[in-house]
Amino acid sequence: MDGDHYQAYLDGDQYRYHGGFYDVSPVVLEVPYDDYWYLVVDSNGRRIKVQVTQVVDRVNRPGSRHDQCPVA
Repeated sequence: MDGDHYQAYLDGDQYRYHGGFYDVSPVVLEVPYDDYWYLVVDSNGRRIKVQVTQVVDRVNRPGSRHDQCPVA
């Protein structure tokens, strides 16, 4: 989710997201446009284990917001 939709998610308001339901691993996610993004894993109350092993910034164009915010 981008920042605005993530805040709406936290507030319990309507929000939009990119992705969907995944029951296989690994999952490859691609963001649709340059922005700061939040990865939200909602297990619907079930206990799950999540591990992020790699984050790749494939765009990283000079002057983009990605250029100003390191991926960690």
